[in-house]
Amino acid sequence: MGRRLALLIATFAYEDEGLRQLTAPGHDAEALAEVLRAPDIAGFEVTILINEPHHRVGAALGEFFQDSRHDDLTLLYFTGHGLKDDEGRLHLATADTRRTNLMFTSVSAEQIDRAMSACMSQRQVLILDCCYSGAFPAGRLAKGDADVHTLERFHGRGRTVLTASDATQYSFEGDRLHGSAPRSVFTGHLVQGLRDGSADLDGDGDITLDELYAYVHAKVVTEMPQQRPKKQENVEGRTVIARNVNWALPAALQHSLGSHLVADRLGGVQQLADLLRTGNETVRARATEQLRRLTDDDSRSVSAAAAAAMGGAAEEPPTAGPGWAEIDRLLEQASGARDRGALEQAEDHYRSALDLAVLHRARRKEAWAWDGLGACRWRDGDPEMALKFFTRADRLADETHDTHLKAWSLYNFGVYRHGRGETGAAKDFFERALAVAQAHHCAGAAGWTHHMLAEVAQSEKDTRREREHYAAALRLGRSSDDDVLAGWSLYHLAKCAEGSGDLPQAAEQYARAVEIGARIQDRWMVQNSEEALARIADHG
Repeated sequence: MGRRLALLIATFAYEDEGLRQLTAPGHDAEALAEVLRAPDIAGFEVTILINEPHHRVGAALGEFFQDSRHDDLTLLYFTGHGLKDDEGRLHLATADTRRTNLMFTSVSAEQIDRAMSACMSQRQVLILDCCYSGAFPAGRLAKGDADVHTLERFHGRGRTVLTASDATQYSFEGDRLHGSAPRSVFTGHLVQGLRDGSADLDGDGDITLDELYAYVHAKVVTEMPQQRPKKQENVEGRTVIARNVNWALPAALQHSLGSHLVADRLGGVQQLADLLRTGNETVRARATEQLRRLTDDDSRSVSAAAAAAMGGAAEEPPTAGPGWAEIDRLLEQASGARDRGALEQAEDHYRSALDLAVLHRARRKEAWAWDGLGACRWRDGDPEMALKFFTRADRLADETHDTHLKAWSLYNFGVYRHGRGETGAAKDFFERALAVAQAHHCAGAAGWTHHMLAEVAQSEKDTRREREHYAAALRLGRSSDDDVLAGWSLYHLAKCAEGSGDLPQAAEQYARAVEIGARIQDRWMVQNSEEALARIADHG
């Protein structure tokens, strides 16, 4: 198991007279170091630098990233002032930073990015609790806008970046200061969410980076509406940053388990089964303890359900049986309902399949149920919950070595990033999904991944790659009898032909898309293709 390494850098005392005028960042770095060091919370090896000059900070950064191994989790935290030079480049101020000589007296964002890129660690976290300004000489105007564009400066695979803000709050004209830096509350809420476990939003006993950011963002915006934290990540699955040391059985669950009504206790058993499936080791231990107690319940149905939920985990799961056939039937019904747009019905079927999969210890089928629930949440406009479900499916895909589901999981992560406008991260996930799908002959996943890579190519204005990906998607749609994929790929190939002026080819492809759309009753495919044919006819 890899190490958990953290380097915390805090600067609030400056030699530069202008920087001394600013609101000093809070002294929260020590509190963050304490909570990260706590073995029962996060268990990091922590190094902290307070008010050090740039050469010591630079040397510590170099050693920190150079000494990291492939499976280490590295966390770099910086609190202080960020300064944009007249070319728009970002520098992080240290104790000896001079606004008139940023190149040689500060740590540049470019240096940090290069150090992180050269680092062996595949799990990197960067947290910036900074307020920003322009550091321009008198009479000189800044190039660019008022935003710092921090996230754009720290791209990289396996990397998550959290920022307290991304806008310049003050500026200098000579030594005259304009504006002020608002009090930062970011690190305070970061520490609180880790220390008391309140950032464990899904109650599984683990605090992931996604949960920590969502918790801190909500707290910061409520307290300081003018401060808007941001996040960027290019990671597969989830990164657990800490454990919820104050985890306890939810009050509603405790009430159900103590109820005199059999139905309530059965509901409690189901909730315990969910915790046994999704919780960390502490949560699973407490769920097991409760289930073991319930095996002696005076109700046969409750005791039997508790025993089934515990499932004899040490036993080899069966490979077939009536229960598995029922799971397959429910998954098939759920997929059909989802494709018809009956999302509520689909979710009911997926959850029923999930319950049976847990009961019969059918881990692969459980994974596909989570994947289906994620797809329903995505179509219903809830991408954050969809991501949670997709992540659970991905973890099970790794556990069960289900390469087809792994390809779809990577595809789903790419779609999520694409929806957030994170083109680079999305492209990386899609390329990895395509590699897995091609290696294991998963035509469906490969076809839809080509389709999404075509969309990425379109956003990059690479028309050649766009056509190539849509053509590949069309071939795979035909070979896998996926008429939806084939039809929409034809439609987009026709748009490419129309855009290049090849109207006869465009008309032929639009007409074929109409035929497919009519056959599978996809009214949007038919309508869009017919409108395009009419447009071509008018042009002719």
